[in-house]
Amino acid sequence: ESLPQGVFLFLSLLFLFAAVWVGLALSRTISEPVRALAKAAQRVGMGDMDVALPEHGEDELAFLARSFNAMTKDLKASREAIEAQAERIERQREYLGQLLQDLLELSRVGRQEEPDESLSVQEVVEAVLLDLSAALSERRVELDLAREWPVVRYSRTRLRQVFSNLLTNAVK
Repeated sequence: ESLPQGVFLFLSLLFLFAAVWVGLALSRTISEPVRALAKAAQRVGMGDMDVALPEHGEDELAFLARSFNAMTKDLKASREAIEAQAERIERQREYLGQLLQDLLELSRVGRQEEPDESLSVQEVVEAVLLDLSAALSERRVELDLAREWPVVRYSRTRLRQVFSNLLTNAVK
């Protein structure tokens, strides 16, 4: 007993429709996370390190999302470290530029001092500590500083040089 041709055609079309529907549903579950990953990667490429993908499940796409999120977290931390280092380098450049300018003035005019000014020793020490923060943390130096510092009348560059020399020598 064979099925009438109309029933066979109907079942074939029904099966074909079901296969297409399952294929579309399956492709959507794969293509949407991949599309989200592509958009997120594009945002990271434009500098947005705060982008994060949802990490649902334990499949390959969830693993990819976790890896992507870990990568963006590492990139953000690296970027912040580079920016902090660039700021320290800029402060050092300004400080060394001032020292160089002072040396050039001394070589031209003789012994000419930078004018004394009223200075907070705490501000000068904090600036030196910022400049030396990488070296201090590398050697795991912990400082116990006074709560109150005097205000003195002296050359800012010279006072900064004194504390920089003291701390640098102490770290060695």
